[in-house]
Amino acid sequence: MLRHADRRRLVRAGRGPACALAALAVLLVGAEVRAQDRPGPEPGPTPAREHALVRDHVPVHDHVIDLAGEVRAVGGGEGAISLTITARPGHRVAAEAPLVVSVGVVAEVGDAGAGTASEPGLSLPRRRYRRRDAADPRAAAPRFDLAYRARAPGTYPVVVEAGFWVCARRTCRPVRFSRRVAVEVAAP
Repeated sequence: MLRHADRRRLVRAGRGPACALAALAVLLVGAEVRAQDRPGPEPGPTPAREHALVRDHVPVHDHVIDLAGEVRAVGGGEGAISLTITARPGHRVAAEAPLVVSVGVVAEVGDAGAGTASEPGLSLPRRRYRRRDAADPRAAAPRFDLAYRARAPGTYPVVVEAGFWVCARRTCRPVRFSRRVAVEVAAP
């Protein structure tokens, strides 16, 4: 049996029975509060929902891609599709990791030469952009102006693909996305 003085010394050091009980109570109350804050699974969870619940510590939406779905241009002119990659609060687009943006004109069914550099209606002077090609390479939210030349009227689908890394405080994860933009070229 411990003497009163020894018990007081252990409690001050955080190793006595009172501290152990207090720590256990804090853990149990904290777990109960966290369980109440989380919404329960909906009836009949799908496998995708179960997967999301298991991986709920991984942020799903840690970045925003700002890219227009449709761009209008005048035939015979040059223009640019604006692409901005922004990290949500608490995250950042990693400046030390590679950031690559690829652009290509999609070949339509029935177009023999579509999707090549000799596209009759729309051409892309560059197919690949890196972080150093951004409007401000050191910006926290890099913005790219993806150049094109409009030659003939029509609607041309352009595929924009990007790969980059988004970092939280201690971890980083790769992000890949692909979007289609319709460039509508009007007659001059």
